[in-house]
This record gives sequence, structure tokens and C-alpha cells, in this order.
Amino acid sequence: MKNIENKDLVLNLEKYFNYGDRYFVTFNYDSLEQQRKMYELFVKGLLNSYVLHSTRASAGKDYIMPYFVDEFEQMTPSDIGKIGGTNIPEDLLPEFIRRFVEVDNAVVNIGEQKMSGKFDYDQFGEMIQSIGQNKHR
Repeated sequence: MKNIENKDLVLNLEKYFNYGDRYFVTFNYDSLEQQRKMYELFVKGLLNSYVLHSTRASAGKDYIMPYFVDEFEQMTPSDIGKIGGTNIPEDLLPEFIRRFVEVDNAVVNIGEQKMSGKFDYDQFGEMIQSIGQNKHR
């Protein structure tokens, strides 16, 4: 799969629908090509391993719950090929974000900070702590 270049993601720690506080990303697409590539990433890879009917979920672990948006960025129950965002289970968070940063060349906005280029686990840990602290203020 080709890279999803110049793609911005925003990582949040907030209420995710009715599931309580969760880490989740929202996707800001610059082109239809980016939108298509992200959709393919989910359909061909992530959905098989990390959703409700996966082995992970059967084992009682948290799983991803992506949501679709329409052309107006409004959430829709229909699979129209545009993923608006997804939660990321906390134990998978570093690897998901590393993949977006290093493989897809994404810029990930985490609070007031940005991560791009090379993923740094220590820096990422500090960034995550800062959004967690801001959440509890």
C-alpha cells in the first residue's frame, strides 16, 4: 500500500460515544486519494484483527470501533467508504500511532504538540501523559 502522505490525525482522550473515555483519532483528509487509502487500510487490515468480531474481542480485550462520515463530515451508519475516526485501545496506542507516523507519513496532533517523521516512544509517552493530565483538570 502506498503512503497516506500529508495526512493529519488528531489524537484525543475524551468520551467516545457511550463507551466512556477512550483514546481516539479523527482523520482530516486533504484528498479523495487519502480517504480511499485510509479506508483500504481499515478494510484490508485493521478490521480483521481489531473489531468486535475479532479474536481480540473474543478474548475480552478492548477493540476498535471506527465510524463513518458523509461528505459533510457528519457521522453516518452507512459504509460510504469514508472513515471519520476510530478509538484505539490503550495497549495498541503506541503501535497504531507509530504506524500512522512512519508508514503513512502522517502528522499526528496530540494536544498542543505534533509528531511526524520518526516515532519516538519516550516523546509519545510524555505527549500522552499531557493530554491525560489536561483531561483531568
